[in-house]
Amino acid sequence: MAGFFDSTLVVAEPTKMNYTPIPVGDYRVIISRTDDKVTKKGGRMLSAGMEVIEGEYKGRWIWHNFNYECANDIAQRIGQQQLKAICDAIGKPKLNSPEELKNKPFNIHVKVVKNEFKGELENAMSYVVKLKSTSPIPHPSTPTTPTVKTPFIAENVIEDEDIPF
Repeated sequence: MAGFFDSTLVVAEPTKMNYTPIPVGDYRVIISRTDDKVTKKGGRMLSAGMEVIEGEYKGRWIWHNFNYECANDIAQRIGQQQLKAICDAIGKPKLNSPEELKNKPFNIHVKVVKNEFKGELENAMSYVVKLKSTSPIPHPSTPTTPTVKTPFIAENVIEDEDIPF
């Protein structure tokens, strides 16, 4: 064998990545990537890549940062509430490592926001969607139970939907 890989034998194809935002709505996702980071101010932030696993937008990614240790009490409370909602949704109340969040399906509500640095529209996780269920397998004659939304917004904080863009 003359080496690991010879790129001169491969014809380059244009990248077909789609970075346009997916529509606002509820999506089934798994966390596929995690990166536990130290923030510029010495706090702790978990950066997570969530992959849509069902429907028309299967394979698309939503990125989110969870500020779980932060000098700003409101930001820390929001980040911790967000992580708690995911832990509750996947049935894992205590984590030893961010790796334990990976590959466990749950539902999120996705919104579209303007990235202030890039000036472009992008997706963001708004909240985890909790599914109410009284039995593991509903009877066919039983109507489906509606979803209950668990917002992360702390008291007295303006929701993004209330800000005109």
